[in-house]
Amino acid sequence: MSVIYAHRNRIPFRITAIMDNLVEMEGLAMQAANDMLGEDEQGFIGEQIKKFGADINDNSLFCDKLRSAN
Repeated sequence: MSVIYAHRNRIPFRITAIMDNLVEMEGLAMQAANDMLGEDEQGFIGEQIKKFGADINDNSLFCDKLRSAN
């Protein structure tokens, strides 16, 4: 089995991870919109959202590299 084929099988996992991150980001955004949270809590939520965004970028770059390897 080639390395590219082995990695290509991981694309659905990566896409699922991206979708999961988007769902988490949506939930965090809803929490951040709550007027009851202070600046510290909103800042923490903002940092979490940035981390999810970075993970989404990493996963999409992995998938893009595999597609361009064809």
